Formats: sequence, C-alpha cells, structure tokens
Amino acid sequence: ANVQDVTATDTTPEVTIVNSTHEDTDGGREGKVIFKGQQSGGEETTLAEIQGSHDGTADDEKGDLIFRTNDGSDGASPTEAMRIDSAGNVGIGTNDPAHTLTINSADEDHIRLENGSEIGFIKLMDDGDINIWAHGSENIKFLNGTGSGTERMRIDSSGNLNIGSDTNVGYGPLQI
Repeated sequence: ANVQDVTATDTTPEVTIVNSTHEDTDGGREGKVIFKGQQSGGEETTLAEIQGSHDGTADDEKGDLIFRTNDGSDGASPTEAMRIDSAGNVGIGTNDPAHTLTINSADEDHIRLENGSEIGFIKLMDDGDINIWAHGSENIKFLNGTGSGTERMRIDSSGNLNIGSDTNVGYGPLQI
C-alpha cells in the first residue's frame, strides 16, 4: 500500500468523510479518524479515534463528536473519553452528558484548576460530599456581580469565615 500524508491547500481547506449507509440508528452514519502508531517491535497499535455519528433515532441531522483514547489495554478499540452531543453538552467519562458539562468517574475524582503555580480542586467524594479547596495557603472566595464581581464571602487559609468583608476584623472563626 502506498501511504502518504493528506494535504489540503485552499482558502478554506476541508476533508469530508461520508458514510453512505442509509440509517437512523443512534451511533449510526458514523465516520472515524483513527490514529495508529508502531511500537518498537513494529506492532501497529490504535492510539486514539475521533468519531462523528448520528445522535438519536430520528430522521434528522443531529450528530455526536466522540473522542476515544487507548489506556494501554484497549487493543484496537480505544475507550470513549469525551463526547460532545448534538445539544452541545460535553461529557467526560460518560456517553450521555445530561448538562453543559458532565464529568463521571468510578474513582473518587476531582477537577484540578491551575493558573501557573496556583492550584485549586473541586472533588466529589464517595459519600456524596463535595470538597472545594485551595492548595496551599490560598483563600476560597464567593463573588457575584458583573465584571470581576464583588466578594461576598471568604474562607481564609486559617479557616475564618468572612461575610461581607475580606477580613474577619479579628473575630476568628464563625461560631454559631
């Protein structure tokens, strides 16, 4: 087989993949871009895939965009890692995102937020609790309003709860 790079040069280049099967099945009409590579021994492996397919069973144009990656144990069939459905919902770890962003993991997982060397986490615990924390000696702030917002409440690095002020004016942790 003669293998070459695919190049499209134009003012609006595009590559079109058409599935000519006439069907209205969920996941049907699919087209894939498959990324493969060769290991040091020459074995070909499937590393990742991007798939476009029909979303639903109606006779319509709704589509999903599915991203699959190989974790080293998936052989030629990588596991779905992320999906963007026809409503624009993004699912990570789920093939049925019910909201704008749905993250599902069997593990006690978290969302890591980074800004240079600053790190924060939001974590859903096994018991259903949600933990929010700032890494190191940072504060957790609650704001509302427009633009950069107005700070309404803060939990500082000492555990003080400050409401309506960025300092507790020496009153220490809130006690009820």
